[in-house]
Amino acid sequence: MPIELPVAFHPVVLYLFWKHGISVLDLPLWELYEYTTSDVFVTNIVSVEPFVADFTIALEDEILSLRMDDTATVTLNSCNQD
Repeated sequence: MPIELPVAFHPVVLYLFWKHGISVLDLPLWELYEYTTSDVFVTNIVSVEPFVADFTIALEDEILSLRMDDTATVTLNSCNQD
C-alpha cells in the first residue's frame, strides 16, 4: 500500500478535497493514485528507522502539512485553509 493512502483519508485532507468539489470516498482508486503521484501530494521521508514521513498536500491556494510516524498515525502539522 502506498504510504500516501492513510494521509489521503485523514479527515482534514478529506475536507480539503471536498471543498474543491472532490469526494475522495467516491473516487476510484486509480483516480486517487493520480492525485497521490502528482504535485498535489509531496512526500518527504524524514527517517527510515524509526519511520517518519512528511506530506504536503496543495489544492489551488490551500496547503496542508501532515506527518506520519512508524505506527502509520497521521497528524496535522499545519494548514492554511479558509
